[in-house]
Amino acid sequence: MGCFLIDGGTWNNRRGYGRFTRGVVEALGRVPSGHTWRLLVATSDPPLPLPPAPIEVVRVDVDVAPGAAATASGSRSLRDLWRFRSAARRSGADGIFFPTVYSWFPSGLPSITVIHDTIPESLPHLVFPNPAGRLLWTLKTRAAVAGASEIVTVSESARKDVARRFGRPPESLTVVGEGFDPTVFHPRRDPRVKAEWRRRTGLRDDGLLLTTVGGLGPHKNLGVAIRACARLKAEGTPIALVIAGGGVGDHFHSEARSLAELAETSGVARNTHFTGYLPDGELGDLLRAADALLFPSLLEGFGLPALEALACGTPVVSSGRGALREVTGPLAVEADPSDIPAFVAAIRRAVDPEHAARIVVDGPSRAATFTWDASARALLPLFDELARK
Repeated sequence: MGCFLIDGGTWNNRRGYGRFTRGVVEALGRVPSGHTWRLLVATSDPPLPLPPAPIEVVRVDVDVAPGAAATASGSRSLRDLWRFRSAARRSGADGIFFPTVYSWFPSGLPSITVIHDTIPESLPHLVFPNPAGRLLWTLKTRAAVAGASEIVTVSESARKDVARRFGRPPESLTVVGEGFDPTVFHPRRDPRVKAEWRRRTGLRDDGLLLTTVGGLGPHKNLGVAIRACARLKAEGTPIALVIAGGGVGDHFHSEARSLAELAETSGVARNTHFTGYLPDGELGDLLRAADALLFPSLLEGFGLPALEALACGTPVVSSGRGALREVTGPLAVEADPSDIPAFVAAIRRAVDPEHAARIVVDGPSRAATFTWDASARALLPLFDELARK
């Protein structure tokens, strides 16, 4: 069978790109295939625990780790790109797998490239802090698409968007989906953990603990969550909003400062808690402790936090944009994120005891239909085809 490199440029990424990379790579190591897998990582990037055998690890000396360089406001040096290309060419591999175009480089090998969404193309003014970043991203993605043997994406919604944006027939793209770690995201609640989160946020027993999870980029539209919580408070409902994600180590465009200012001017600064990045174990505890996950995003290629919340049996209030409805099915309470009263009403429906009790049962069942092993199996025919060429 074949030998394949896997770009590990997003192995350490703390957001969806990294979760996808780690989930799929570890699943490829589990699912029988007959192929040999080698993960290509930068020595300058102190890694999270690397995958176990049979995944081999190939280290490349670079000046700046890909995760820090391939950002909306950064770029990778020609010397570092050449080092990765040289390592790929020396490997003798039959091809290379890019779990995301975010850390793509010109490898000179047949490639399978994942484009998770078209957020940078559809909402560039919310993604790139300067025109140079947008230009570099456009040049990179166009080169990656032009040179790819196979293009992969993560939802039917994203497949339609990617096909339209890059001029590809939809049927030429493969959808692999995403998954979650059931040892972390599960519905088994510990009352002590819920009590601890309420203590940390200063929330009364009769109040609502709401959370958002993910990056703090403008396209996440988190101002809606803050404004909705301000309205709930004004209506007499004790609330705490935990905004989990972003912080140190997140190299993406962030509006953390403006969100904090909005919380201040909206009168909910004391009710709003920015945690920064949370380790998976603590994130799972937060989702189980929360009364609802708020997801007012303007566009999502998949929407992994919504899946993880359902796996924990936690209600989701969603914008329904992009692939979110594919992920949650009928279980999320949807509302137009431009209509704050409607979003507040959706929160009230989501935390209604009857609905919440339903999600404790139906949420994990829905989430269980998405697994990383299924993602890996969907990818294997593409690798088999490259190995035959």
